[in-house]
Amino acid sequence: YPYLHNDIHLRNGPPGWVGGDEAWRAQEPINAHSHLLSMLIGTTLSIPINEGNLMIGTWQSAIFVELDGPRTRTIGIQI
Repeated sequence: YPYLHNDIHLRNGPPGWVGGDEAWRAQEPINAHSHLLSMLIGTTLSIPINEGNLMIGTWQSAIFVELDGPRTRTIGIQI
């Protein structure tokens, strides 16, 4: 049957995981909510730049939202 949000205790770890299924379950975070929120919010953003200025409205901004942390993250910016 389908797994639910907190059914990690029912899942098997990858074959050959050192310590077996219990060791895999112990290190696997319960974070399905983070993945679902990420799908709803989106993971990329494009902002036009004109003469070195972000072309956004008065009340607009770009924000980073941490849904599964705190963790060390890397953010990529391409100009």
